[in-house]
Amino acid sequence: MPDGVIGLGHEKHGRWLLAGPDELPADLRTGPVAVGGPLNWWPCRGVGIDVVARRYAFFPCTVAAPAVGWLESTRRRLAASPGWRGWRVEVAWGGALDLVDVPFAERHAPPYPVEPPRPAGHADALVDWDEPASRLRLSYDAAASSSDSALVSVIRDDLRVLDHRLLSSMNGDGVQWLFDRSALLSALTGPPYDTGDERGVPDGAVIDVAARTVRYWTAQVVSPPFLDVVRRSWAGWQVERLPFGFAGHLAATGRAPGDLLIPDGELLADTSREVAFDPGWLADRRALRPDPRPLRPIRVSYPWADTDPPG
Repeated sequence: MPDGVIGLGHEKHGRWLLAGPDELPADLRTGPVAVGGPLNWWPCRGVGIDVVARRYAFFPCTVAAPAVGWLESTRRRLAASPGWRGWRVEVAWGGALDLVDVPFAERHAPPYPVEPPRPAGHADALVDWDEPASRLRLSYDAAASSSDSALVSVIRDDLRVLDHRLLSSMNGDGVQWLFDRSALLSALTGPPYDTGDERGVPDGAVIDVAARTVRYWTAQVVSPPFLDVVRRSWAGWQVERLPFGFAGHLAATGRAPGDLLIPDGELLADTSREVAFDPGWLADRRALRPDPRPLRPIRVSYPWADTDPPG
């Protein structure tokens, strides 16, 4: 507020997409709002407006793939719109706690207890893993079943890139498999897997052993308390968000996007979204330059590659 007072309110199915500061609910513009004690639920959408600093931050509930890309594109569109001219528009990647110090009930306060990292169920997909040759052979049916699992890529000291697939967290903070470094590295000791594509990979991370850097991406909330625990677990490493989602992941691991991205035309023609994709953001996504180091992603093939896929 102009006088420095913080107003906090909540409503079920509340709006997060505002055309300008005048759309802020009137009760929040006139003074503080009681929330009735600690929140017993975790809000999946929210909006914060700092009138003094002229900052608008938002986060929505689950959106369709590419979710990270759509949020980044929407931020760019809103920042260029007349209603927010002169304001700093941001995605509140940390959710409600990026906006204000929300009073949560103890059992809902992040960081949440998390399960150990779990590889996506694809044991029967593995046909052969030739580590010296960096060649992986997978079966068709099981490979397709890896959809909607996180992509975690490891850049080793020898600059070889190994892709792994982990089950994505469905509740609480995103990228929960980063919570415990030892547990994650243990889960990544098995054979690698395929990269997947933008349509079927909701989140991921690039663990760059050579540079001691962890770069993650997800459209799920990663709250500041949860991120603090992750950074302590990865002490001595740089932990940062990776922009452009799946496309940024490919570039960070030395790969051009190719046909692994959802076609731009399909995204531009999508009328189901509250905000259309920004063509400039799509062009920037395609123009990402791969990491200049001589990285060596593994080669993945399928037994049916020279014949028709099964059934």
